[in-house]
Amino acid sequence: MAESLRPGTERILTRAEQGLIVFLFVNPFLDFVTGYMMNNGITLGLPASLTVSLMVRMAVLGVMALYVLARRDWSAVWTVVPIGLAALLSVASELMAGNDVELFADIQYASKFIYNVAAFLVFWHVLKRRYGDRETRLALLNRLFTWAAFWVAGSILATFALDIYASSYYNFFGTTGVRGFFFSGNEATAILMALLPFGLRDALLRLADGPKRLRDLLRLLPPALTVNALLLIGTKTAFAGIGLSLALLLVYALVEAVRYQRPARVYTMICVLGVAALVYVGMGWVTDGRSGQIVDKAVSLQSYYLKQMHDLPQDIVEQMTLQEREAMGSKESFLGRLLSGRMGLLNYNIREWRGGLPVTWLFGLGRGSRLRVIEMDLSEIFLFYGVLGVICFCWPYARQLWRVAGAFLRRWDFDGYCAAVSLGAVGSYALLAGHVFFTVTGGFYFALILLYATLHYDLDPMQKPLEKGSVKNAALGALKALGTAAGAFLKRAARKTDKEVCR
Repeated sequence: MAESLRPGTERILTRAEQGLIVFLFVNPFLDFVTGYMMNNGITLGLPASLTVSLMVRMAVLGVMALYVLARRDWSAVWTVVPIGLAALLSVASELMAGNDVELFADIQYASKFIYNVAAFLVFWHVLKRRYGDRETRLALLNRLFTWAAFWVAGSILATFALDIYASSYYNFFGTTGVRGFFFSGNEATAILMALLPFGLRDALLRLADGPKRLRDLLRLLPPALTVNALLLIGTKTAFAGIGLSLALLLVYALVEAVRYQRPARVYTMICVLGVAALVYVGMGWVTDGRSGQIVDKAVSLQSYYLKQMHDLPQDIVEQMTLQEREAMGSKESFLGRLLSGRMGLLNYNIREWRGGLPVTWLFGLGRGSRLRVIEMDLSEIFLFYGVLGVICFCWPYARQLWRVAGAFLRRWDFDGYCAAVSLGAVGSYALLAGHVFFTVTGGFYFALILLYATLHYDLDPMQKPLEKGSVKNAALGALKALGTAAGAFLKRAARKTDKEVCR
């Protein structure tokens, strides 16, 4: 590719790559700074929805776009263009349905999804160009994951110890949990859930032959801090993330100990749990027992929510919107309580989608006309962006995850296992609790972990390279297939509508 670049482009690409690598390690600070500003009412004269972290990341998205164009990576362009097209058509669907549309919400939501896809597309090339061998690329990503987990978890614990934190939830029982300065407890949970398996991986690999230096023991600290931060966040998904990662990594260690007579990973897992316990005790001592009280309250409330529904005062119920009432009503079932009322929001949006025009079925309800999101990412893709959105939004991820799953099943190894645990945990979180694909926090790390697995197994990237001269043919073929599918779908919808009218 380099020989076809214009004079001077190579130097520009090198500078851009250096900046993007630095950004990887600066990225964890953005949410902390933004959260601090929001918690202290610092707006810099900007609208509330336009945060510093969003502006910086959209600027980085612009750099990514210029990088792709400078490289003439048309395969990456044709990976993103269908997503943008589906998002644009969802806005058209909103307008055709006569809904009030908040255009900024539409742009923001789609841009966050595209940002995460672009991170995979761009950093695949950046790492390939900057680092000559697979081991160096993977080592950089491992350092990034360990550093990010240390910073995110450490900042949550530090803000709590200094009593300057924000709570995960504000409800009728008072404040619950700790999210530090992060925008929400769910987003902090998504990050830490994604990174915990890699923190454990680093500790288990570094200490496989026993600690040789004092700094080797420090490898136990990031996963120990992450476990304690998730405990303080205090959500159901945070507790599940701890249990899932620890259980699955321990199973791997036990199988290895029994099958290959190598118990080192089991000992290291015990040491990690011991250090996590020491951190928990230390936090209790520093905070005069407040940490234990926070965790106990979170566990008690989550247990209470799962067992029974809390009756709200009638004056509060009367002030709720129809969506909020349906969300509250869905908590009458165990599944509704487990999903924190999301089933009610899901059912409400499904009814609107089914009752909409055929164009709504194809292009979705849109994001800008929604007062509340469903907080279930895959459901939002289908309902907000329609049948076309499912194809355009999900295809890049689905294809790459299929490749990774196939490679993992063919070659079972520890690094691949840790990546599979992380992708499985965060993917499940996206399905049930959202806050992954449409956020630039958890979704960003999901994309990087998918990139890690791709590089680890030497797989083709998400953007399959196009052959020379095939861009036009690919575009025409895609448009023809899309037109055929849309026509067939609308014809079936029209026949169904006619039958209903006749009845």
